[in-house]
Amino acid sequence: MTADKARRDQRRRDWFDRGVLAINHSMRVENIDGPPLDGCYPCPLCGRFFYPDALSVGEITGEHVPPDSIGGREVVLTCRACNNGAGHSVDGHVAAESRFRLAITGNGDPVKIAFEDGLPGLLEITPDAFHLKLDKARANPVVFDRFFASLKSAAASGSLPDASDLFSIQVPIPFEERRVLLGYLRTAYLVAFAHWGYRMVFGEAFTVVRRQLRDWNVDVMPSCPVAQQPGTRLGLATGQHPTIGAVVLVTFKGWHVLLPGHPDDASWWDRFTEVVESEDESPPITIESRLSWPREPRHVVDQCWPVGPLEDQQLVDLFGDGGLVKA
Repeated sequence: MTADKARRDQRRRDWFDRGVLAINHSMRVENIDGPPLDGCYPCPLCGRFFYPDALSVGEITGEHVPPDSIGGREVVLTCRACNNGAGHSVDGHVAAESRFRLAITGNGDPVKIAFEDGLPGLLEITPDAFHLKLDKARANPVVFDRFFASLKSAAASGSLPDASDLFSIQVPIPFEERRVLLGYLRTAYLVAFAHWGYRMVFGEAFTVVRRQLRDWNVDVMPSCPVAQQPGTRLGLATGQHPTIGAVVLVTFKGWHVLLPGHPDDASWWDRFTEVVESEDESPPITIESRLSWPREPRHVVDQCWPVGPLEDQQLVDLFGDGGLVKA
C-alpha cells in the first residue's frame, strides 16, 4: 500500500467514524424489524446505513464536491451506488457544459462542429476572431472532396457569395441542460451536508431535494433552485429573502443554488415557488454570513443539536415514502 493510499483510507475512516457520531448525536436511529444500526454510517443521499466494513469493500466511497471533472476534491463520503449513479447521470453533463462554456468564451479547447453533410470540423474562438477548421482525418473522403470542389467553383467565378449561402455549420450541444441543473443541485446538497450535517439535509425542508436526487428522470421539485450567474466562484453563504425567508446560497463558477436555511421549514418550497412564478421583480437576498468552502465533513448542526427525550421525538420520513428515522 502506498503512503498516499494509506492517508486516503485513514481520512475516509475518520470521516466514517465522524458521521456515525454525528447521526447518533442529532437523531435517534432505529431499524424497525431489522438488526441494530449501532456503528453504522448513513449515506447522506439515499439514507441507507452501512457497517464499518463497507469502507474496505468499496461500498462507501469518497465523493468529490464539486465533481473532480471540474476541479473538485473529496469532501464527503457517499455510497458507491449514489456516487456511480451520479457519474453516469449528471456529472458528465456538468463537465461537458463547463468545457463548452469555456470554449465559446475563448477560454477553452475548440468546439466540435459539423459543416453541411456532416463534415466534421472545429470552431476555435479567440479574443479577436472565430476560426473554422475542417477535420480531414475524420471526414468522409467523398464529402470532403465535394465540399472543396464547391469552394473552388465559387472562387473561380470571381466573387465569393455570402458565407451563409456557401455552407452551413451546426454546433452540437454536448449536454442536457436539465441534467446540468440537477448536477449542481446535487453538489449544493452535498456542500450543505458537509458543513451542517445530517440534521440539516435529513430535515423536512430537504425531503423534495432528496426525492429529486433519487430519481433523475422525473421532475419532483415544483421549481428548480439552480440558475446561471456569470462571474461567481465557489462560495457558501447564509442569508434572508423578504418572502422566502432563511436561505443557503451555494455558488459555483457561473452558477448559484438556493436551499432552505432551516431543516424543518417545510413551507420553504411553497414560498420559493411563489417568488419564481411571480411576474414582479424579486428583491435581493441579504447575505448574513459568508462561510468557508468545506474541505471535509464538519457536522456543525449535528454537534449542537442533541437528541431530545424519546417521548419528544418525531419520525422523519426521508423520502416521503415511509423510510423513517427519529429526530
